[in-house]
Amino acid sequence: MLRSLRLHGRRSRPPQGFVLPLAATASMVLVLSSLSLQAMALQERSRLAALQRLRSQEDQLMSAAQLVTGRLQRRHRCLLALPASAWGQDASCSPAAALAELLEPATLPDPVRLLHYCPQPGEPPQATLVLELASTPTPRRASFRVALAPGERQDAPPRVVGLQDQGLLGGQALPAPCPEPAP
Repeated sequence: MLRSLRLHGRRSRPPQGFVLPLAATASMVLVLSSLSLQAMALQERSRLAALQRLRSQEDQLMSAAQLVTGRLQRRHRCLLALPASAWGQDASCSPAAALAELLEPATLPDPVRLLHYCPQPGEPPQATLVLELASTPTPRRASFRVALAPGERQDAPPRVVGLQDQGLLGGQALPAPCPEPAP
């Protein structure tokens, strides 16, 4: 009977050494949760950095569009009514060196190319302008709508009255080629 009491007494005591495994498990849970939080923070930081780069590129393209339309308005108004494919045909309107600076402005911090300019007759007259930022690993293209107004006189070239960002083109193709101007 004494023996049965001893066995019974051992059963009622809590087991020895359960605190260390419990503490190790709790610390592993804390380490894993902190690593998970750190990974989420790094992923969010990476996403925000990519978004900031994209906004910066959009801003560079808008600045380039403003530069190009400003130069067209001030120095090359005779080109506003012509598609970009016809710009080199009339040397009296724009010398070759000035035309090259218009197609690839060198005064910008990153290289930008004019890919497409197409005036569209109608009311109100407008033009489509497409620029490419070539300094990125995947070149970024953006489309702009240039609002035009008729010249002051009947025979005067149109003038720029507005510029609207149409957004990045991404993987989209360039707009359709302009119809050739009537001679």
